[in-house]
Amino acid sequence: MIALNVFGPALKYRLDLLKDSSYNVKDKVHILTDRVSYEKFYSDFHKEYTFVFVEDYMSEYELSLKHEIIPNVFENEEDHFVNSNSFYKKNNNFFSFDIHRFILPYFISKGIKKFVIIDSDLILSNKVEKIDKFFESQPEKMFYAPGMGYDYTLDVKQKFWDNLKFEWLKSDIIIPEQITLFDGWIRGFNFETIDDAKKFFELWNTSYLTLLEQRQSPIVGITKNGEGPLIWSNEWIFSHCVSIFEKYLSYNIEYTIAMNPGKVYLPNDQSQYFGKHCPRPEDNLFHPVYKFKDSNGVERYPSRGAWHDFRFDYDCDRTTPSFIQKNKDELYRYYKSNDFDVEITDTHVYTRLIE
Repeated sequence: MIALNVFGPALKYRLDLLKDSSYNVKDKVHILTDRVSYEKFYSDFHKEYTFVFVEDYMSEYELSLKHEIIPNVFENEEDHFVNSNSFYKKNNNFFSFDIHRFILPYFISKGIKKFVIIDSDLILSNKVEKIDKFFESQPEKMFYAPGMGYDYTLDVKQKFWDNLKFEWLKSDIIIPEQITLFDGWIRGFNFETIDDAKKFFELWNTSYLTLLEQRQSPIVGITKNGEGPLIWSNEWIFSHCVSIFEKYLSYNIEYTIAMNPGKVYLPNDQSQYFGKHCPRPEDNLFHPVYKFKDSNGVERYPSRGAWHDFRFDYDCDRTTPSFIQKNKDELYRYYKSNDFDVEITDTHVYTRLIE
């Protein structure tokens, strides 16, 4: 099974794209959201996808309700884009990237041991047989995610783990001497048993909420956007949990970039891709609202490294259609350079795997 999370009006755009690019595999996809977002923005998709409501699982954890504030108060996309930072500052919190972990108790309740959690900018294959082959090819007791280098702050993080105890572990946690950090756009799971899945959720959920409660610098991570903090971004917690399972429960880890059935990385064989990750320039949720002065004193909008070579014009309304209409040529060039089938309208940039 495949899971992704969407909250608030701005993310409806991502569901539009998912429906277009991967309609045939809709029965494999579960959407984690909240009831307010669903009723206000996503209910038109109820025939395509299984929706899972995060409140059903958050409500059991006081610290989650305290720290993981859902952005469902915005009226429309522009409101979401422009006022997201001020909303979180008012609540003294930021969007919780790892809120998607609450799909685990849902899958556990259904007896599902094999699944992936993806970001909404991963373009899925539209072929059911390819999705099936991908999951069938995985050995048991395995995690997979894209590696992004080693964790060089293990000493201070060991002190964090020293204060956490788990009955099923039966010993203090001594983290491995070397841990690879994972990026978060895909996190894959193949548990040997449902009991193992329960243990992993307890490990991940407890450690993550402890981190948010302590806000211990420098190990609590925040991704900055525009004028200030926006996202609790603590990929290291998931990475450590996986490494703990590898050490104490003999699980395997695959450090993957492209997801292919039975293969780890085949960059020259896109026809076999289960899905392909590509950050979306037109999605203003991650665009800065405010300019800054560079080293030469020139005011400009910061941009993600993935599109530094493209001349996007950010001086537009804070809506996706406005950005698209002002940047059609560059958007087409960007997505074609990433080997997608591309169709651009005034409101959407549809990207599909070539398969």
